Amino acid sequence: MKSDFLKQEKDRLTQRLIDDISLSNEQVPLKKILQKKYPLLFQERAKKEAYKILDQENPIELKTGKRFNFDGDIVKTQVSDLKKSILLELFFSAKEIKKFAKFSVWLQVDIIIKPRQTILNILFKKEKEIDKTVAMDIIAGFGEERPFIRKLIAALDNENTTKIQMEDINKLSEKIERNVYKLTPISSFLTDVGLYLDFEISITGDSQTLFRSEILQEMFTKRGLERVSKSIAAEEERDFWTITEIESAFERFLLVGNLEQEEQVEVIEKTEKKKTELSEKQQKREDAEKRQINFLENFSKPIADPVKPKNGEVINGSSGSGGTRPPNGSRKNGQSNLDGNKAQRPQISALINQDDKDFLVSTIFNNKADDFSQFIEKLDLIKKWQTARVAINEEIVKRNISPYSKEAILLGDVVFSRYFTAK
Repeated sequence: MKSDFLKQEKDRLTQRLIDDISLSNEQVPLKKILQKKYPLLFQERAKKEAYKILDQENPIELKTGKRFNFDGDIVKTQVSDLKKSILLELFFSAKEIKKFAKFSVWLQVDIIIKPRQTILNILFKKEKEIDKTVAMDIIAGFGEERPFIRKLIAALDNENTTKIQMEDINKLSEKIERNVYKLTPISSFLTDVGLYLDFEISITGDSQTLFRSEILQEMFTKRGLERVSKSIAAEEERDFWTITEIESAFERFLLVGNLEQEEQVEVIEKTEKKKTELSEKQQKREDAEKRQINFLENFSKPIADPVKPKNGEVINGSSGSGGTRPPNGSRKNGQSNLDGNKAQRPQISALINQDDKDFLVSTIFNNKADDFSQFIEKLDLIKKWQTARVAINEEIVKRNISPYSKEAILLGDVVFSRYFTAK
């Protein structure tokens, strides 16, 4: 991805947001910004700026006199409500809106595309260390529905300290990011793809279902998934992707990666078999040489009383260690078992944590834990991923669940990990 593409994308979305607010009037009230479904970060930034202006200009001033007491609860409530009403009517200039629109859009794009790097930039822009609780609150604003964010907050909560330094969070976040994209790569990535599409829709108002290829490649790269990026780019060149296409491409990468692993194992097994066969041939040659030597030694000895051999008896070398042929089948003892049993696949229940289990039970199985357990037991009996995927699709369709919902993707991701491990 070209280094300037992300900047161009940020500028494009910023301008779309500004145009939609209709700056032709030069002044826009806060209530107009809050009434529409603009990005939450943009709305919160506008409210923050409005409160700041309200405090500076202070349009309401009550002068306490001998006859008036403004400390009563009723008066305070009425004054507070009046300030809120005035706040909604506060007008922003075009210059002010451009300023915090750009700030909000650029930050939101970075939060979604490169969360780990953005977290470090925000937390340690001015300070070398930060209070752990403050850091957790800020990180929560990045979206607790995202597995990486949720696990990072949990990990920080377990840290036995009150202050956190940049190096600590950097190491912790790198480790968590690797684990997230090893255990639940597809659902974690598609969650962020969905967030970006929702963000773009909140600005443009379009029913956007296509994802730009350059953004996709950048998201892969920023998560340490360069191999996925290169594999998908080499597989097919296109400008836009749907979520379904991204999911399928990711699955193919994981599948091919594991097939490559299986091929490597097969090569090793074939090599071991070849070694065994060569060893057996060598052993046969040595046995033949021993029989020949034994025969010559016996032939050179004077024969005292020749004995007529019995039926089936071999005189020359019959008593030597090399004179007997190994029993049928003994040659196989040293061979590799290419058709041996594969390692027992783990049970799905061992691959899912309690939080994800509770989430799936409540969202897909209508809080019926027994239904969930029975379905998982059914999947445990299935030997192939393709068959398991059909069973999952049938179940979620039966329960009126969208196949692209967070819960459906999570269920598929967990079951997928039973058959394939991300490289």
